[in-house]
Amino acid sequence: MVIRELISVVIGGLVDARTRGAAEVGIHPAAGLVSLNNLNGQSKGGVLQLAESDIESGIESFLQLIMRTYGAVAFDMPIGPGTSTDDGSIDLDSDAACLRRIQKQGAARLYGMRQLKLNILRACINFSEALPDFAGVLKFSSDLMRTAGSGIAPGPRQEDAAPRISVEEQVRLVTNISKTHGLTERIGLGHMEAEYWDEFLLRGVKLDPMPITRTPIEHAKTELPGFSTTRTSQDVNPFIHNPFQKLPDKVAMVSNLIAGEPATFKLTLQNPYDTEIDIVSARLATEGVDFESNVEKVVIGSYRTQSMRVTGTPKGSGSLRVTGAIIRVRGCRERRFPIFSESWSLDTEVKIKAVGLEALDHHMSLPVPSHPLPKTHQMELNVITQQPVVVVKSTTLPQSSVMILEGERQTFSVTLQNLSSTPADFLLFSFQDSTQAPLQAALSNRDATPAELYEYELILAKKQALRLSKAVGKRYIAPGDTATFEFEILGKPGLTNANVQIDYAHFGVSPEEVEQQFFTRQVSLNMTVTVNASVEIARMDVLPLHGSIPQPLWARTSQSGGQSHVLTSDKYCLLLLDLRNAWPSNMIAHLEVEDGSIIEEHILPGNTSRVIVPVKRIYLEDPHASVPALNPSRQRQFVVSTSHISPDVERANREAFWYREKILDTIKGTWKTTSRPTRTGTIELRSMRLTPRMIEAVKVDEVGIEVSVEDPSSSATLASDANRTKAQRISKNTVCVDDFVQIRVHITNRTEVPIYPTLRLMPALCHRPLNVALDYTRKFGWNGTLQQFLPVLQGKQSTDVVVGMTALCRGEFEITASVEETQIWRPTTDEERRRESARGSRLGADGRPRSATQELHDLVLGARERRIWHSRQPCHLVVRDQE
Repeated sequence: MVIRELISVVIGGLVDARTRGAAEVGIHPAAGLVSLNNLNGQSKGGVLQLAESDIESGIESFLQLIMRTYGAVAFDMPIGPGTSTDDGSIDLDSDAACLRRIQKQGAARLYGMRQLKLNILRACINFSEALPDFAGVLKFSSDLMRTAGSGIAPGPRQEDAAPRISVEEQVRLVTNISKTHGLTERIGLGHMEAEYWDEFLLRGVKLDPMPITRTPIEHAKTELPGFSTTRTSQDVNPFIHNPFQKLPDKVAMVSNLIAGEPATFKLTLQNPYDTEIDIVSARLATEGVDFESNVEKVVIGSYRTQSMRVTGTPKGSGSLRVTGAIIRVRGCRERRFPIFSESWSLDTEVKIKAVGLEALDHHMSLPVPSHPLPKTHQMELNVITQQPVVVVKSTTLPQSSVMILEGERQTFSVTLQNLSSTPADFLLFSFQDSTQAPLQAALSNRDATPAELYEYELILAKKQALRLSKAVGKRYIAPGDTATFEFEILGKPGLTNANVQIDYAHFGVSPEEVEQQFFTRQVSLNMTVTVNASVEIARMDVLPLHGSIPQPLWARTSQSGGQSHVLTSDKYCLLLLDLRNAWPSNMIAHLEVEDGSIIEEHILPGNTSRVIVPVKRIYLEDPHASVPALNPSRQRQFVVSTSHISPDVERANREAFWYREKILDTIKGTWKTTSRPTRTGTIELRSMRLTPRMIEAVKVDEVGIEVSVEDPSSSATLASDANRTKAQRISKNTVCVDDFVQIRVHITNRTEVPIYPTLRLMPALCHRPLNVALDYTRKFGWNGTLQQFLPVLQGKQSTDVVVGMTALCRGEFEITASVEETQIWRPTTDEERRRESARGSRLGADGRPRSATQELHDLVLGARERRIWHSRQPCHLVVRDQE
């Protein structure tokens, strides 16, 4: 208190001396402060009539001693009297110097009483104004703001950072600093500036993400299409994860810059005081590659955290480190502020072991402070080489929308333009649509059957909604140039929106010479799709042929080509399709069979027409083979079903799958509208589902059985028997009572493995109840037995069995036959190895048969059992009385 009163008395004497000096030269005391101090070449002390050395050193030292004695928080905190404040080799704006100041200021805040500090600082300001000493006014005003502040980095809703002086005094001090600095600039003393009073001005620096179309996306070299299975239609295998369809990583979005392109940074600034802070200039402080930062200005409101944006442009590629910001507050020195992103506050000492100036000097001089200091943060950025900027210039789709019918394919083009001065020498196309997500969800369903999974994979792989209409040769867009690409869209159910995604980059070398890491950009075209129904399959059926259809009769229904022979029941069956026209226009449906015949049907709008298509009956070597997988990750030979179905159901499902696939391979359906503009498309035939009855009509048995009648009394019959057609063989044979005839049974083994056959003949009376029809004791006589054990019948071989027979009464009879396996043929190890080696489909990746194959096969399909086959067409025999 005594020192403060002493300073007040000195201030009065200074004012009186200044008045006398001003009166002597004839100027107003307040108008000529600087002129009075500069009389006779003296910068200070002219008014007080003192020596230059007395005023210049004595008063400054006197005020600093008072400040140090009371423990005022200053920017420059000396340790001990007369010692240097900082090491001259340390930059005042470095992180180490800033942390050192925070340590010293924190020690000073714990020393002395704050109110006494504030009072003595106010007295020092008045003393400097009375001299007048502009540097002292700036210094003590900023020190008063610093001492009144909390000196902490507050966190969200935690510490109280409010200053301990009134709002009016804060405003007066800030205004005083601004006016004093403006006055020094006007009179030519521009080097006098205050030090800003808050070390925690910069609380964070973040890089604003670029627009999604300009964000560089990092990829590994192995993600290039050349390093994986590719497709010409969409560049990337649909079953392999497409890394180019991933969203940009959030961390990578704020850590990668493009050389030569401006980037925007968000600076978070804090103002814990109740007055506004006018930031005249703010720019980024960086290390590494050359970086040109723009200078921005902002006014920070009172007691808040506020953000501002600063843009900058890296000039080269490499590593860039943002260490802080170079900020100048109005009236203060431009300096670099480190980044303090974490909250920090000074811990109060519970136990005080020493008091006085020596204790203060001891805490300020500690190499390792007793309290943890705040941590400075730096932002590490990666600047990549210049990249092109490609945009979608135009498209042939009006308003990026398209209306299409199911099964129809339309072609549209997209024109890309390179807006930059860097060429785009890498272009990769990816496609997304609304049907992919349901398919992926269905593929992940563990309860789905293998046949369902095959359908999902087929749609995903072979019937993608979008694809390149033709192979693109050179994918290159020169700077400022354009390139046009054609795409094809397929109408399919569930398609409501689609997206064409183009990833592009500038490599400068071939893709094979790319380093382990590269970056791409994305540009996409979103489109809205409306799919309407066209020609649908309402119902379908497969019927066997009973008899034959003459070729002239069938030629009247087929348009061109087709069969030049009679359609017989042993080779053909009938496929019935009910086609419904769901489009409000006339449709022409074309069905093309494997042999070249075309069936054309005109269908009115909303009507359903039935189309009969003859298809060849199908023989399958292994109808119980496992359902294949188009996805390479699912290509295992045996997969145990999670639904735990019975072996009989599993065999039926596999048979239905393979026979359906064979039917779909033999028939193709298309449609065409008759109105303008003409639309064409394909009929979705995969909606067909086969029942066991349909499978029996279309399948060809592993063992074929043909029963015919030979009359030994007729040599012409014997001579022409080999030249009989199938229609003649299945026609009715007429003999007389008591005539000797021979029943010939032709057995064909269509499989590759031998069988042990047992033949059974079953004559029966036609058009009679079963118990009467099978009573042939007094109706037939035969030579030998009706059941015979035959020798081993090798694969792809046939044999004939002849049985003599005599009809004892007249009537109409039918003779059928069946062949049953006597025992199951078990191949030897060498035979099994040779057979599987020839087929090649059951070998492992290392060229050896898979282990436990038969056990896994039995687990899924059940153990092999003896089979039985029946003749499909009975032999009709008409017996008459002899005349």
